[in-house]
Amino acid sequence: MRRKQILIALTMGTLWLGMLAACSSGPNSTESDSSGESRLASSLSDLFRQSLSIEGLDTPTEAREAINRAIVSGKIDALDYEAEHDRYSQCMTDNGYPPSFRKTDVGIYVELPYVDVDDQNRLDEAHSTCTSQETILSQLYRIQQANPDLLSDSRQVVVNCLRNGGWVDDDYTAEQFGDNEAMNSFPFDVYDSGINDCLSSSGYLHFQLESASSGEGD
Repeated sequence: MRRKQILIALTMGTLWLGMLAACSSGPNSTESDSSGESRLASSLSDLFRQSLSIEGLDTPTEAREAINRAIVSGKIDALDYEAEHDRYSQCMTDNGYPPSFRKTDVGIYVELPYVDVDDQNRLDEAHSTCTSQETILSQLYRIQQANPDLLSDSRQVVVNCLRNGGWVDDDYTAEQFGDNEAMNSFPFDVYDSGINDCLSSSGYLHFQLESASSGEGD
């Protein structure tokens, strides 16, 4: 028996990007600055206000009250985000799969892959059940923390973070990042903690796990 590295590169931005599209749907809901960059809203308060008017979105009373408070204050309270996170964690635990997380420098929880899963279908069902109980509050908090400029293009959010950290040159573009992501080939180490935070905070998840395996063919 020997150890082998299993690379799990997951792009989990679909739900988040779908929410962004929903928030920015409509003829007057996106704005462009002098550089021509498209933005989700003119301010966080405006974005929060938009989120409460998304057609077909069922926002529970507790989350709606938290968002209404954020409209007034200009930011979602971290305690409201933590409360929603705790509810999700408890739901997964109650379904037999206690989750593990790490927290990025900007305060966003990243759920880590489950290992040694005995029943993948059961885990998928638990995850579906528990994520269905999450609200748009968590997604808005992600935007607040990781995308303060409210950029519509999540690739640009990642690139700005990488530039600010000194991990890429100023001429590295969102288009290049998109190509790198599509090919799963990058000019930087996606497992570096700071770089991984930039990626994870914008919904691009890359994990590297060690798993025991047997047999010469592994």
